[in-house]
Amino acid sequence: MEHNETCTKNGGTIIKTEAGYFCECDDSRHGTLCEKNYTFCEDHPNICQNGGKCFNAGSSYICSCTSDFQGVNCTIRK
Repeated sequence: MEHNETCTKNGGTIIKTEAGYFCECDDSRHGTLCEKNYTFCEDHPNICQNGGKCFNAGSSYICSCTSDFQGVNCTIRK
C-alpha cells in the first residue's frame, strides 16, 4: 500500500493489471512511482541558442527566444 500512496502523492494513477499494479505518471513526471520530474532544460543546458531561455514542458521543452531570433532552438535570425 505504501507504494500506491507514493504513486498518487506524486500525481500518478494506480493501474491494476493481471501481473499486479503499476503507476502511470502524468506528462511532467516519470519513474516507477512518478518520483522524478522531467528536467530536460537542466539536462541540456545549451539547447536554446542565442540567449534563448529554456522551459520544461512535460517530457520536452520550449525555448523563449530573444527578439532577434526565432525557431525551435532560437537559431534562426529574424
